[in-house]
Amino acid sequence: MTDINTNLNRNPYFDDYVENKKFYRILFKPGTAVQARELNQLQSILQKQINRFGSHVFKNGSIVDGVNPIILDQAHVLRLTNSYTNNSPVIIEDILNSSNNLFVVSQSSDVEAKLHTGLDGSQANAPLTKRLYITYTNTDDTNTKTSVGNISVVQNSNTVTGSGSSFTNYEVGDVITIFETPQKRRVAFSAKIDNIANNISMSLNRKLSFSNTSVSSNNYTIHRNLTAFGIIGTEQSPEVMDIIERTVRNDQSNTVNTAVTSNTFILDFTVANTQTVSVAVNGLEQRQGVDYTANTSAIVMKYNLSNDDSIDILETLNTVKFSGLQAFRGGAVNASDRCTVARNEDGVVFHKGQFLNISPGYLVVADNLIDANNSIVAVDSNESIVTFKADNSLLDNASGFNNEVAPGADRLKIDPILVSANTSNLVNQDAVAVLINFNDVGDVLQENKDPQYNILGQQLAQRKNDTSGSFTIKRFVTDTEPVAANNELIKIITEPGYGYVNGYKVETDSPLSQVIQRGTNTLQRENFENNIVYGRYYRVTNYNGSFAPNERFSLVNNGTDYGYFPASNTGFLSSLSASTPSGSTEVGRGYIKSVVLESGTPGSYDAIYRIYVIALHRIAGQSPHDAKTIVQNDTVKGGADIILNSRGKAVINEWNVLPFSSFGESSIRSYTDSNGTYNNSFVVRKFSSVTDTMNADGTIVIDVDDEIDLTGNNSIGAYTTNEINNLIITNVGSEI
Repeated sequence: MTDINTNLNRNPYFDDYVENKKFYRILFKPGTAVQARELNQLQSILQKQINRFGSHVFKNGSIVDGVNPIILDQAHVLRLTNSYTNNSPVIIEDILNSSNNLFVVSQSSDVEAKLHTGLDGSQANAPLTKRLYITYTNTDDTNTKTSVGNISVVQNSNTVTGSGSSFTNYEVGDVITIFETPQKRRVAFSAKIDNIANNISMSLNRKLSFSNTSVSSNNYTIHRNLTAFGIIGTEQSPEVMDIIERTVRNDQSNTVNTAVTSNTFILDFTVANTQTVSVAVNGLEQRQGVDYTANTSAIVMKYNLSNDDSIDILETLNTVKFSGLQAFRGGAVNASDRCTVARNEDGVVFHKGQFLNISPGYLVVADNLIDANNSIVAVDSNESIVTFKADNSLLDNASGFNNEVAPGADRLKIDPILVSANTSNLVNQDAVAVLINFNDVGDVLQENKDPQYNILGQQLAQRKNDTSGSFTIKRFVTDTEPVAANNELIKIITEPGYGYVNGYKVETDSPLSQVIQRGTNTLQRENFENNIVYGRYYRVTNYNGSFAPNERFSLVNNGTDYGYFPASNTGFLSSLSASTPSGSTEVGRGYIKSVVLESGTPGSYDAIYRIYVIALHRIAGQSPHDAKTIVQNDTVKGGADIILNSRGKAVINEWNVLPFSSFGESSIRSYTDSNGTYNNSFVVRKFSSVTDTMNADGTIVIDVDDEIDLTGNNSIGAYTTNEINNLIITNVGSEI
């Protein structure tokens, strides 16, 4: 549990509450003065109970209600000089405190941006100058150059051709925009000019999506597209901007009931400034001077509207709050760049044992995109003691007004805010409710907008894991890529997905990567003994008869709880005349691979064996989980009862280790002989057909001189001293 940081065990509060004393009530009584510390301790006792309950349910910093943390889309940083054009200093705090509806507008273009927050700084510390954090709301494409003559475009080509001296006034970096029709200005194609070869041919930065041999001059525009502050201007003569407060002065909406030919809409209000009027048709913003004109009493559209078209007219009032800000430009530092900014709405969070109201706010995670890598966004708080001198509402108001000669008690203020940290600096990240985290390239990995539960969450996750295990809803696709200039490392990339791991929800929005060691180690083993691993198997008991490898077996259910052999029913096998016993239900089939004693005395009824199987399949309408007994009736007869799980079901076990389990490694990439030659084949060279006696220690020694080739050839004979009995395993490690 995390408590407040402010020390209240001091003059004049004297809150000396000690939890170990186990005081849970303060018992006031007549004739005894009430102490200030007792009133403060009373709050501490109650708060401790709230803290205990809240910490059981919520992680520290968890959302309880609202908040809705997100990363702003297309956020930019705007770097400023230290002073306005009149040489007065720029004070970021004054700007932010002036209004919550501020916009930054250029004095030289139509570029405009919504202001969210800001940070102080200095030109001397560039790029950490005085900074405003914005999202652009308008770019400058109004300084359109005159379209001269018709142009010809070809689909899948990036070349535009014209006639005469059509392109004389155009420049590289200008933008060409082609419209579907000259009336409603719906954009069909837009691209930057990369090169002007001559006056009648120019190349674009992307290929055209349609063909038209004659696009008329009123169907396309050429303009310089200013998309950010600082594109124009120089270090000595920077672009100048104003900060305005924008409020809605008037608005009006209409729906066209019949086709409009006059195109004139009479306004319900008188326009104070036609330049602050905006018009949208069917939700699409129209351009003044191109699509419409405005006067003090009407809007005149330059094209016909259709029945049921909607037109929305808005007049805003722009009040200049700060004038003459200058965009900073210096060396390789841009005036405006993409950045990473988090935003939260108002809501309630659990923090420091308290349920706290959090106000809407912003957090600058990084002044660019990459520096947000491996960062998290979480909740922290600022604590302060507020007195009547800072807040006159704390004065006694019993007389109906704030009495300056009767100050009230002080207040402890806890103001929660968003903070960011790099995960490499966190000691106990699991104890903190992470609201947003980023991957190693600065992309948002997760946005957690739901409550995050603490001990309660652990219990819920355990139950889910017990009942459902780990599973995916949207698969996490994994790939690998090399690590530059390091052949001993490899990067594992996991694409976004959604699932549950150990009962906890895991949902990612961006790829997650992890660098691991390549499998480059080498191990050598000579003359070693190794058990053969066969794969899937059933654990059985009450073993009777014999099972032959590579012959078919049946899984049967005889309607009992324990199978056919609880009393060593050997007579059952001698009377078995079919592949399945009479009266039983066959639920599955397969082939025997091998039989291995797991524990117990061979031949005893309670010995446990593993019967390894292959090619297992179920009988239609049945389930192998309902099997009670394995039966084989082919060249030999055998039977054994399956050891069932706690629910009375037959479970096939997976042997998930490598065939060479004796090496003690989790994975093997490749292996060679002692000469370094890759050999991916195993050959059983000799088979025994002799009869030998098993020793008391459970071993049997086969004389290799007695071994014969089962293909019918003569005896192969003993091994020679020249045969190599070495096996070298290479590339042992992380990669399979």
